[in-house]
Amino acid sequence: GDKLVLLDYPVTPSQRWNDSNLHQELYSIINRNRTNYINRLKSFLAFTENFVKIPQRQSTASCPSEPSWINSWMPALDGVALYGLVAMKQPKHFLEVGSGNSTKFARKAITDHRLNTKIISIDPHPRAEIDMLCDQVVREPLEAISLDIFDRLESGDILYVDNSHRVFMNSDATVIF
Repeated sequence: GDKLVLLDYPVTPSQRWNDSNLHQELYSIINRNRTNYINRLKSFLAFTENFVKIPQRQSTASCPSEPSWINSWMPALDGVALYGLVAMKQPKHFLEVGSGNSTKFARKAITDHRLNTKIISIDPHPRAEIDMLCDQVVREPLEAISLDIFDRLESGDILYVDNSHRVFMNSDATVIF
């Protein structure tokens, strides 16, 4: 269940870097590759026919394992990028740490393009019904499993990380980093 974390000092969770206070080094790195990012985004247009078949919202009559553009956890552009990358790269493995809507978009790309990609899902409590979409499920926290699972990844495979975002000693975010 939920656990309460008490801190012995106040924490101000605020954004350090933003549009009016840029992180100059990161901005420089991103800006240096801006053309590559634009070209990558344009490459996803090749899948427009597939994208228009994905519903805006999940209806009660639709299958809960199908993706939808408006959902509680994954922005539409992230869904486009994930679908597009899986379809274009055709990885042998799609290993994700944190599962749910990402799994739905990955499986949709795999199905639509008849790929042999295997989905490995690591998530103690996925926020969506996705076990039937996965080739292997690990329903334990990342910090509790053997990291040998990452040895399966080969050149061209995709590691997708969208876990708890909590950074402290032996948290999933710290372990994956």
